[in-house]
Amino acid sequence: NDGPALVVRTHLEHEAVRQILGPLGPIGRACELGCGYGRMALVLQDLCEAVKGFEREAHLVAMARALLPSTEFEQVSELWNAADSEPFDLAMTFTVLQHLTDTDAKRVCATLKQLAPAGHVLLVEKTEAISVTAAASDGRRFLSRCRDVATYQEYMTPFRLVQTMPRPVEPTSARPSAGCLMLF
Repeated sequence: NDGPALVVRTHLEHEAVRQILGPLGPIGRACELGCGYGRMALVLQDLCEAVKGFEREAHLVAMARALLPSTEFEQVSELWNAADSEPFDLAMTFTVLQHLTDTDAKRVCATLKQLAPAGHVLLVEKTEAISVTAAASDGRRFLSRCRDVATYQEYMTPFRLVQTMPRPVEPTSARPSAGCLMLF
């Protein structure tokens, strides 16, 4: 998933985020947990007054800061340790929870609810009925799992699911479905 296919997928994903968040109107503060190098923080910059990214990996935080100097990025030891002195209007994860155990995914969802207690949460995750675990090249296990929308609704209680939409993929993708966007 690199090169031209990633460029097309990113464009399609940015458009999907714009489409699902657009009806909310102006968004003040937003954050993304597991922001990586800022691929999705970039679209949040277009939609929100202020954006903050939280990431565990130091090299990704450094890359994000270099690529998007107008966005604040903070390294955290674990995503469920993310905190800020002011609440956010929107908290988001983008293909993060699908790589966590159930226990850790629940912890991150609890953190999202704390970060945006009176706002919205956008989860973009694998939701189709395929679960894959494969060995990574460095010998660690790479966890990739799907959870259905009902499971995320349970994790996000008392937040209410407002809307879902399919996560778009580039036409050359081997998988016709990559999950969905879930707005709480």
